[in-house]
Amino acid sequence: MVNLTRKEFLLMCGAGLTGVIGTALIINPKTDKRTEYITNLQVNPNEFLLLQNQDKFYVALGGIGLLQGEEDKFIGELISKNIIDYDACDIHGLPNAQETDTTSFNDLTISTDDGLNYTLSSENEDLIKSTTKHSSDILAHNYELFGQISKTR
Repeated sequence: MVNLTRKEFLLMCGAGLTGVIGTALIINPKTDKRTEYITNLQVNPNEFLLLQNQDKFYVALGGIGLLQGEEDKFIGELISKNIIDYDACDIHGLPNAQETDTTSFNDLTISTDDGLNYTLSSENEDLIKSTTKHSSDILAHNYELFGQISKTR
């Protein structure tokens, strides 16, 4: 067994205590400081929002939306108006009044209180900055025909 002086013993204990305290400070979780980007838009029944995330387009339809079988016609309209270059679209309806949609679009939350004014939020700044609003003859026609009937999903 090694004989230690009192000074050596205190130095060893101090070094051990410093290691424990240092480890405790490293283990403490850091606060999560994420930036969320927000934009507010009014979307009329004949309009839709177009967002681009990398090579994929997200379309959020206002008003009644599309009827069954109109997706190809709608995408053809977007291509003919040079809104999109190709048909890689993910199409969804905007949420109804008093709803929030967090699942339809990647990294994006859409909410509304009245079904006309929408709040979009995301941690992806490029997704929010890429948001554009367009009108559609198909959406205008569908709203004219079925505007008095509430939107269903």
